Amino acid sequence: MGYDNDRDDRRIFRVDRITDLRPTRTRVAARQLPASDAASFMAEKLLELTPVYRAVVTLHAPIERMAGPLGDAGVDLEPIDATSRRLRSNADTLEWLAWRLLTLGYDMELHEPPELIAHLRQIGSRATRAASPSAA
Repeated sequence: MGYDNDRDDRRIFRVDRITDLRPTRTRVAARQLPASDAASFMAEKLLELTPVYRAVVTLHAPIERMAGPLGDAGVDLEPIDATSRRLRSNADTLEWLAWRLLTLGYDMELHEPPELIAHLRQIGSRATRAASPSAA
């Protein structure tokens, strides 16, 4: 954890990503921790990174076909039967979840969250209008 002068904010820096260290010879005043201790600050910051939405979906395809498109995307896949799996996936935005699900190319049933169901309905309506001949 350190203070980023360029962003004027405390940041969490990964040590394995720090390269090209050079002394700046710049002195800065000591700053008060924004939490009771560094561990509390880190816990609060990491909680901010927790995904906002969790999709629960039933995918209809053999498991062999799912392995490639899903890859190592941080999803939980639970077998239901020979051709169905329950998928649980987290994301920060409805747009990302919708895009991810729609690009899989499988038939599916979306169970939650309700916001994603409404978002996919909007996308579906928009796509249907775009693919329909104009009324004129």
